[in-house]
Formats: sequence, structure tokens, C-alpha cells
Amino acid sequence: MMIDNFISRCCIKKAPAAEDAGQYIFTDKGSNNSADNQTFDEFCEQEQQRMLAEDAQQCEWVTTPTASSAMASELAPVAADEEQHTAAPLDYDFTMIDNPQPIPGAELPIWGIPAFYQKYCENVTSTYQCPREFVLGAMFSAVSSAVGNRVRISTPKYKRKPMSLWVTTVAPSGSNKSEPVEEVMKPLTNINADLAKEYERRVSEIRSNGSDEPLPPLKRMTVGADITPEALKEALYNNPLGICQYEDEISTIFLNQNRYSQGAGVIDLLKVWDGRHVQQDRKSKDNPSFLVERSFLNILGNIQPEYIKDVFGEKRLLASGFVARWMFLFEEVADEPLNDAVCDPYMLERWESIIKSLQTIDDGQELLVDGEAYEIYRQYYAELQLKKKGKVSNERAIYAKLQIMVLRLAGIVHCMAVAADDKGEPLILDNLQVTANEMRYAVDCMAYFERTALQVMQILCPPNDGAERQKPTKKQLIKQMFASFAIPNKQAFADAIGVSRPYISGIINEK
Repeated sequence: MMIDNFISRCCIKKAPAAEDAGQYIFTDKGSNNSADNQTFDEFCEQEQQRMLAEDAQQCEWVTTPTASSAMASELAPVAADEEQHTAAPLDYDFTMIDNPQPIPGAELPIWGIPAFYQKYCENVTSTYQCPREFVLGAMFSAVSSAVGNRVRISTPKYKRKPMSLWVTTVAPSGSNKSEPVEEVMKPLTNINADLAKEYERRVSEIRSNGSDEPLPPLKRMTVGADITPEALKEALYNNPLGICQYEDEISTIFLNQNRYSQGAGVIDLLKVWDGRHVQQDRKSKDNPSFLVERSFLNILGNIQPEYIKDVFGEKRLLASGFVARWMFLFEEVADEPLNDAVCDPYMLERWESIIKSLQTIDDGQELLVDGEAYEIYRQYYAELQLKKKGKVSNERAIYAKLQIMVLRLAGIVHCMAVAADDKGEPLILDNLQVTANEMRYAVDCMAYFERTALQVMQILCPPNDGAERQKPTKKQLIKQMFASFAIPNKQAFADAIGVSRPYISGIINEK
């Protein structure tokens, strides 16, 4: 706008007054023949500074609009005998300035979860002085991990799909991204510790009694860390209701490069994300083969922006759609003075009670998406298909996975709603149908995860990065050679490359 105003003002032809008869007149062709460049540059600088000063006051006159004729008279005074016109009122709702509408995808919304979860999220956020997205994303993962394979979601077309999520927080070192996630995950890690203690107690009891009873074959867990590909299969087999791989640094998953370079680890992870069966074939009698029929794995962790390319940038991870399966919490973190906030003990206790109650759901539940909720999903699905058009394969993969993630998140939000009023008794899913509002909220959340996924993809695949360079045409080569070597004789140059002199002249003179 400032440039347009400047151009329009420079194009006004103004007759010099008596006192400034020595000033130059600027026309639409620039300065007249008597004006030197220095004077013109000085004029430009003065105009630019004046317009910058005006723009600095823009908010003042935009919120209280004045007649446009005032500005017009400043630029070109209207003669007294000419009719003056007042501009029509601006067709703009100025209340929007005081009540701005959120930009879709700018933040992870919170409106669709029950009031307790909103208060708990805000309490943890203010305590650890972190972006709300870090806490809310961890809450989704914790609820999904607590439910696990007990509940699977179905649409009229696709039946009994897992509600697992792979979530990672993206923020620089020192952004306080670990503490709030640990707080949210504490109920699950406490359960995990109790299971480990019970396992060790039982093993110790068998050994101390000198019993011939075999050691407990299953090591149960809710949360695992630093799991190798082979150990992951065994952990899934021992925990058919599912586990959460919780890594403070998500790069831990990719440390064993020798295993991943064979591709087996990535292939198994892709199967597990889809909830398909995973098989382990062995010849040892002590370690027989086994089959995990319904795999369930959540992954939750953190990563620094500078390591994104190192961890996710391998070609096979992009080509396989592995990266597109992640939900990134990508946030700028502001440095703030330390506050004195602490987590509300009542909220912590209730959050732990809810997580424990979710683990009491009977296995084999089916959550339905139909009716109005399914129509909302169908509309969102159609929007994703439009977004796919004309996109490169990596971006197409993002939209393909968003259409799955939205169902999973809607199911998780439903489980949160059912558990919100729990009093500690075994939880019964008396309503096995996702509501329209739960689906609307999940769709709103997907706008955020779409933005962050594309943001990560920009890091992994910058524009034109790795694109095949187009070969120059013969004309381009001739023009480049002629200019680069300052060839003085067109005829000799034409003879050297076997073309006519007019052909060379035509290319060189072509504009």
C-alpha cells in the first residue's frame, strides 16, 4: 500500500508556487530534464519517511474512520467553486478488531473436551509455562494409551480400526517441553511401575520357595522406552491391549540404524500404526514364533527442530508415508519470568482416577461413527481429496493420513467425555456412538495438525530441493556461451558450431 501511495503521489503534476518556483516538477515519466538524480532521491526519501509516519498511525484512523476527502484535499486541494464529495462509509465490521476470529490451524483448539479437561490442561500449562498444545497433545496420547485396544472405531465402510496416535512435540532445547508431558503421563507411568513391581515380586516369590513353577511368562506394561524392533514385537505380544512407547527424545527410536537400514523396523511400525497383525518367526524352542493379531502402539516424545531432518529425513521414511503418520506439536516458545504456580492436587488426583478408570473398560468394544457425525466426516474427507489435487506425493500422504487421524481423535474425545464424570467405579461405555460435536471438534483439531505437518515437510523437503534440473535449450546455451566468452566474431562462432551467422544473430539479438 505504501508503494502504491508513493507512486500515485509522484505521478501528480503540480505547478510550482511562487515561493518554490525553483523546485522540480515530477511527472508520470519521472523528473524533467533539469532535475538531477540526487534531488529525486531526496524527494523519494522524504516521501517514504512521511508515509511511514502515516502508516504508524494507521490503527488510529482505521478504528475511527474519517472522510476520505480530507486525504484527497491534502494531495490535491479542491477549488472553492468545485463540488466536494464525501466518500461512502466503509463496509467493514470494526468490532472484529476487538474480537478477532481465530485463524484455522493457528492453535490446537480446546473447546470440544469437557470442562474438567480444559481446566486441567490450563492448570498444567500455567504451572509449567509452556504452550497449551504440549499439554493437550499429551492428554490425547495418555487417554488413547489408557484405552488401548479395548475400544476400536468403526464407520459404515471401515470396521474396528485402532485409535492409536503418534505424537511428538517440536521445540528447541530448554523450552520446558519434557516436564508437562511427564506430568500428564504420570498416571500411566505409575501404573507401569506397579506392574513391574508385581512382576518382580512374583519372580522373587517363586525363586525363594524353590518351586518348580515356571517364571511368569508375561511382563506386563503400559509404557515402554528404548525398545528395539524385536523387543517391540515381544512387548506387543505380552500386552495385547497395547502399550505406549514414551521417549523423551524421539530420536531414540532411530538410533539402531543397522536394523532400520534393512527396512524391517519401519515396515513393522507401519503395520502397527494400521493396527494390523505382526508376526515373529523363530526357530528356537526357548523363543517360539508368535503372532500379534491386533497390534496397538502409541508413540509420544519430543524432538528439537534442528534434528527433524536427521530423524525423519530419510527417503524411505518419506516415501513410505511414515512421516505423514505423525501428529506434530510445533510451537514457538516464549521466554517468561518464573511464576509461582503449582498443579492443583485435586485436578492431579482426578486426572489419575480417570486414566485408571479408562483401563477398566471391557475389551472388544466397538465405537461407531454414523448419522450426523459421519456426514461431517464425509464432508471433511471430500475437502481433503480436493487438497490432494496437484500436490506432490509427500503432501498427498499427509492428507491421506489426516482422514484417518480425525476418526481416531474423535473416538478418543468420546472416551474422554464418557470418563469425565467417573467416580472411580469400573467405566462402562453406555454410549457407543461418536457425537456430531465430537467429530466437529476433531475436524477443527486436524486443521492444526495439517499446518504443523506441512511445516515439518517444508523442513524435510524445501521447495525445489532435490528437484531435477531442467537441461538448457540450444538457444540458451548459445546465448550463455556468447556472453560468457565475449566472442568478437559471430561468423567464426557460427562456423565453429555448424550454424549460420543469421541464426546466431537472431539468438543474440532476441529479447
